[in-house]
Parts: sequence; C-alpha cells; structure tokens
Amino acid sequence: RDGRPMLLIQRDPAYARLCLDAIVATVSEFLATEALAPQQVATVFAPQFSPEFTAELRRMLPLSHAHFVDAPPGRRDLFTSSLSFAFRQVIDHGPGQSGCIGLVITVGSGVQVGCALYYF
Repeated sequence: RDGRPMLLIQRDPAYARLCLDAIVATVSEFLATEALAPQQVATVFAPQFSPEFTAELRRMLPLSHAHFVDAPPGRRDLFTSSLSFAFRQVIDHGPGQSGCIGLVITVGSGVQVGCALYYF
C-alpha cells in the first residue's frame, strides 16, 4: 500500500468454531490411538488464537487435569509462532516437570489439525 509492504488477513467468522470442532475430534482420536487417558496429559500446547479461544478449547476438551498454556493478556494472534511461544512460556513459568506428558496441538491451512506428545 502506497509503495510499502502490507499484510491483510481476512478470516471467516466461523474459522475459530471450525478449528475448535476439528481439534476436539482429532484429540479424541489421537488419545485413543495412543492408548492415553485424558488425565495422563499434564500440559496442553494449543494454538494461541486468543485467550477466548483457549478458554473455549479448555471447556470442550476432556483434559480437566491438564494445564493449558496461554499467552499473557494484551498480545495478538501469534499465527505461526504459537508453538514456539507456548514452549517459551513453559520454560519460563512451568509447569513442565520431568516425567509429565504434554499434548501439542497445531492447526494449519484448511483447518488441518495435528497432534503430538511431548515427554518432559
């Protein structure tokens, strides 16, 4: 714009809901495939769209004993840096005790959800 680089992001209003629904379905299937009970997950590294998104995800997932890593107030959507930011939060502020299991959740283009386990 006016000779300067610009990034314009347009997101469908239903995007967050689509992501939440896809994450819940994928996490349920992933935990079953890994033969892991929800109470075994100690920390959840979820996409950092917004504090409201994280709160809704916390409510929807059956991981009541898990700590959901959340970015501090006042930050913006972290886009592709969500995962690295979440790990930095745990390194700086915990909880990440040896022997605990972390669940890493990412969402990519087209609402593709990926999960992985992280063993502290």
